[in-house]
Amino acid sequence: MSESIEWVCSAERLAAIKGEWDRLADQEQTPFLRHGWLSSWWAAYGNGRLRICALWDGSELAAAFPLFATTSGLTGLANEHTPLFRPLARGRRELERVVDEVLAKPHDLVVEALPGDHPALEVLTERSGRLGRRLLIEQQHTSPIAETAGGDDYAARLSGKTARELRRLRGKMEREHRVEVSMLIRPAELEQELQLGFEVEASGWKGEHGTAVLCVPQADRFYRLMARSFHEEDRLRTSTIRLDGQIAAFDLCLLDNGRVYGIKFGYDERFRNLAPGLVLQHGEIERCCELGLDAFELLGDDEEYKRRFATTQRRHYTLRAYGGRPLSLARYGYRRVRPILKRAYRSLPAGAARMRSGATRAR
Repeated sequence: MSESIEWVCSAERLAAIKGEWDRLADQEQTPFLRHGWLSSWWAAYGNGRLRICALWDGSELAAAFPLFATTSGLTGLANEHTPLFRPLARGRRELERVVDEVLAKPHDLVVEALPGDHPALEVLTERSGRLGRRLLIEQQHTSPIAETAGGDDYAARLSGKTARELRRLRGKMEREHRVEVSMLIRPAELEQELQLGFEVEASGWKGEHGTAVLCVPQADRFYRLMARSFHEEDRLRTSTIRLDGQIAAFDLCLLDNGRVYGIKFGYDERFRNLAPGLVLQHGEIERCCELGLDAFELLGDDEEYKRRFATTQRRHYTLRAYGGRPLSLARYGYRRVRPILKRAYRSLPAGAARMRSGATRAR
């Protein structure tokens, strides 16, 4: 069969190829490249023109690079709510073909959340270099992972200090409260459970800082659309700890290819002394062991409480490939010197910094 390139430029066309898209995504073994995730992301955050480069082999989708166009170039369908992002492809040759097609455009290219353990980063770097593009690769975040295949092995790797602390916290909970625990359950009342879980997340510091899901309309839309899509496919799970009937901790998770991904987590800070979030996530990992699953991915950045449970990690990067136009070269130069300028500014004495701030306000 002959191969052909299509640029998918509308949400309607993206919806029409859902079946072919997910057949390809099934090979990728991550939920973050599935149609439900990307179409929900675009519905909530899309603020440019959809530009997905799709490689077809007859009627079979062989590769796809989900992008959108802005005034500065092409950008991946990813932001701070995206744990992982990359092109989809059934093999390296197809990956190279779709990357070459994208890089043939004169636009700048920005791709966030690229996993360091996948060939996509290598291919993008190599092909950009061949074309003489200026390239910047910045480390973005490092996500801890608890490998749970062989549950007894995981339990043995948990530090004695952490195990003792978890037993103490769980015992204190049970002495002081009526405890109800549900781990990695398919939601029976999805909308109600989402609302209660998001309210828990918004009850603490995220609500105070305006970063909780319920505080940001776009995030609220994205998580609800995405949850409905994955719930329909039986890939959505929730975990809760209730104390005297009140939700003390909540986690919204995805189940995909033998791995659980904790994507939206929160706890009620009134129960801070019981560390319900810590107890909940340990319970989820134990449940993964019981179910014979491969891993629980804690996602987000490498925080101390996550390292207690992690057995490995995945690094992610942002790649920026700049074209040869004057404006592109100016952007490249700015990104190169920005870290130097930041370090220089932070090293200024407090008085000099205040003078600089005052001069800026005067202008």
